Amino acid sequence: NRNNLRAAGNDLCKTCHADLVARIEKNRFQHAPVSKGCLSCHDPHASGQADHLLKKDVPSLCLGCHRADQPVFARQHLNYPVAKGRCTSCHDPHGSDNGALLWPTVHPPVRSKMCAQCHLDPSSPNALNVKKPGYELCRGCHSGLVNEALSKNRVHWPALDKVGCLHCHSPHASAQPALLLKPTKLLCGTCHADTIARQDTSVTKHPPVDEGECVTCHAPHASDNVFLLQEGDPMVLCQTCHSYDRHSTHPIGDKVVDPRNANLTVNCLSCHRAHGSPYKALGNFDPQAELCMQCHRDVRR
Repeated sequence: NRNNLRAAGNDLCKTCHADLVARIEKNRFQHAPVSKGCLSCHDPHASGQADHLLKKDVPSLCLGCHRADQPVFARQHLNYPVAKGRCTSCHDPHGSDNGALLWPTVHPPVRSKMCAQCHLDPSSPNALNVKKPGYELCRGCHSGLVNEALSKNRVHWPALDKVGCLHCHSPHASAQPALLLKPTKLLCGTCHADTIARQDTSVTKHPPVDEGECVTCHAPHASDNVFLLQEGDPMVLCQTCHSYDRHSTHPIGDKVVDPRNANLTVNCLSCHRAHGSPYKALGNFDPQAELCMQCHRDVRR
């Protein structure tokens, strides 16, 4: 092969990016530069211009082929100055089963070309600005969800600042369900990196964490319970997946006071860490000795 490469063209990239290439090949619509070669957009060695080894950052890279000053381009984007925006917030740069290379999950206002529902009029000097800040904008359509969240004792903090819902959701389109910015585990790990790291190094893997099913245990928006738990009683929550039968000989429940703290009762979290542990069975301490000794200090050998 030319330049002593191990393989030619996209076949070389495929040796590492097989999953991406397989997805591209299955797409109904493919972005033309992809068929010409990955190097149409990417630098194979390094880039000082943008992430993902792009030759230029978006939208400069896209505008090399797509002329934003053409009337047809303006009509397709309802005369909004999208050349100032980020093309990949709506379009998959490799390919898609949706027309216009839109990501798999499309926000209904985008699909219906109702940009003005969220953005200022296209003739405005700040046309890409949104009409209201944070969750107040989303509340226009998702009032039930927003009002329910705000009625809870504890609201997930990202929902309340000026960025609001966009901390976790794309406003236009996404490769993920529910318009999430990333797969759940990666998304939650953006803020909770220590929790994910603990799980990754844990002797025992807790499946919901390992599989990115964080919302099995936690409410993503708001909850009346500590840690945004789906249930106030950890025993009720844990028993949605686990049976208590194996622990039936040990006193546990809301009537059993924790010997270490009279304000607490003995529940699943008295002995287990939900997000990973250096000990077997997700123990807070070594189950063979130290764990039991936390409460049973007066045991005689």
